[in-house]
Amino acid sequence: MKNLLVAALLSIMLLPGAFAATEGGVHYKTLDNPQPTDAGSGRVEVAEFFWYACPHCYAFEPYLENWLAHKPKNVEFKRIPVMQGYAWAKPMAQAYYTEVALGVVDKLHKAIFDEIHIRHHILKSKDDFKQFFEKHGVSGKDFDSAWNSFAVAVNMKRAAKEESAYQIMGVPTIAVGGRYTATLVAGQGPPDLPKAIDFLVHKVEKGGK
Repeated sequence: MKNLLVAALLSIMLLPGAFAATEGGVHYKTLDNPQPTDAGSGRVEVAEFFWYACPHCYAFEPYLENWLAHKPKNVEFKRIPVMQGYAWAKPMAQAYYTEVALGVVDKLHKAIFDEIHIRHHILKSKDDFKQFFEKHGVSGKDFDSAWNSFAVAVNMKRAAKEESAYQIMGVPTIAVGGRYTATLVAGQGPPDLPKAIDFLVHKVEKGGK
């Protein structure tokens, strides 16, 4: 539980190395070095940096799901599990990309959050996650194959690079268009982040104006 408290404190830290601004009640930062995204022409990438053991990420999840159900059609969304600075970050990130490889994100993403934050069972190793995946209908053989796959290894390496490039110091952090980031600041709660996402998507669409 001590690590969860640390995560709660880290999740409201401001990010260094970027220009901070407030417009329309939205707190955000402009990256010194804009990052490439996977979004096609005329589209905007929104990425959520998260950690399964972060209580603020868990609290934000239903608001994020609601936003995803109504997001603009030109928005491409992806999740990026953090790899640095947190206990058990790497196995939790590997578990997420194992879900992706197996096509079970819709089934297991929320279930892992619930297991940690409702049942207080911290999944922190390959064996922990293998038992959890098997409990939810994934064979041990399929789990091992995905966990050790080249695709998962590539995604893990890319996630670490993106975390560094975006200078992630707390979660949840939302990156928009490879140019802006927003996270919780003092006095804000998870319901405030969707407003920041919409604001920054619109800002990207207007060319930063």
